[in-house]
Amino acid sequence: MGKGLEQELTYLFNIHEEQTKEICKRDVKMKQLVSLIGDIKLNVNKNNFEQLVTSIIGQQLSAKTAALIISRLRNLVEGQINITSIEVLEDEQLRNLGISLRKVSFIRDLCSRIKSNLFDVEQLHSYSNSEVIEILTEVKGIGVWTAQMFLIFSLGRLDVLPLGDQGLQRASLWLYSQSDKNGIEVLEDSSKMWKPFYTIPCLYLWKAVDLNLLSKSSNIEGNY
Repeated sequence: MGKGLEQELTYLFNIHEEQTKEICKRDVKMKQLVSLIGDIKLNVNKNNFEQLVTSIIGQQLSAKTAALIISRLRNLVEGQINITSIEVLEDEQLRNLGISLRKVSFIRDLCSRIKSNLFDVEQLHSYSNSEVIEILTEVKGIGVWTAQMFLIFSLGRLDVLPLGDQGLQRASLWLYSQSDKNGIEVLEDSSKMWKPFYTIPCLYLWKAVDLNLLSKSSNIEGNY
């Protein structure tokens, strides 16, 4: 348990943080959302291998289902999700946890590439965003979105804008009340006000989805 805690870093964002204040000066609607939601914690998992494995497991699953499967895996490997603990497991053991055969093959490919020294998973922090994405998308089952989630939730990068994230697209359409544009267009337009701290508004937009705010009016000042 102690090791797990050592691997966790928490970044706290609120309207008083310098980066957040700068964004709120430029973006009135985001300022209203930040004021409504308040502090946001970004929990960064510094165990890069674990983050990649759990990201693969969580693809196309609800957060609840993914958390259940990941919890089963942690119990099976006694809390130590690393190459050694994963490699000794049989495919059937992973399948019994609820991991699809396809995702098992993705995890195996990740392990193989790391063991073959195709990249050093512990040195990814030394690369630029684009370099990390290029390296990770060579792994089977890891696309640009998964690599971007790794940049945010493992490396703690504040300059990541996952335009392809459907939750962000829906939340941006809601917040900015843009019925004549699609979600990607609204994200691209609004992100000009966030540069270079794209991650922070994304966290607030994701939180809006989690809190089911999208079912309410986006006229935040008039409704809260």
